[in-house]
Amino acid sequence: MSRIIISKTRNGILIKHKNKSILIDPDGNQGIPNKPDAILISHAHSDHIRGLKYVYSKGVKVILSKETYAILLSLGYKFYSRDLIFVKPGDRLSLNGFELAVYNAGHIFGSCMFSIELPRVTIGYTGDFNFEDTVIMRKADLIDADVLLIDATYGHPLFSFPPREILYKLIRENLKKLVESGVVPILHGYALGLSLIHISEP
Repeated sequence: MSRIIISKTRNGILIKHKNKSILIDPDGNQGIPNKPDAILISHAHSDHIRGLKYVYSKGVKVILSKETYAILLSLGYKFYSRDLIFVKPGDRLSLNGFELAVYNAGHIFGSCMFSIELPRVTIGYTGDFNFEDTVIMRKADLIDADVLLIDATYGHPLFSFPPREILYKLIRENLKKLVESGVVPILHGYALGLSLIHISEP
């Protein structure tokens, strides 16, 4: 049986099988010794794409959602059109001996999770994901895999929040108190869904 090698490189997670390889969510600032056959992009947050410019070159397939592609274009990324493979949750495709299935990650617009089916083993991959419905996103799908790779910010205990309905209520209550006390709260929005509340004294 051919070996399957999974490694965390200086620029993303690399899966090798036979003479083919897939790089997932390139996040570093260095290339890899041999260019991969394909690059999987789970979503367009910077910690999952910032290494893309170091590993992508003509002839390397890039698998991503149309929403993620639109965001990357707005950020100045460029691709050869023949290298792009657009996917959406529910899709399945074959690529160089890899069988891929695509799932909804529920994180931001266009965010996906993947399962990579190889002989005798299925590898699941997810970047950030969310298992609760939100006002704009449907909760993540479940992946059935023998090996699950998670490259997610939100696995850290620092990001353990109350249920959304409680969190939304707390935010509303605190904003109301600030306004009633004469303080002007200013809500800042970072790119692609991160937020911060700044308090401005009157």
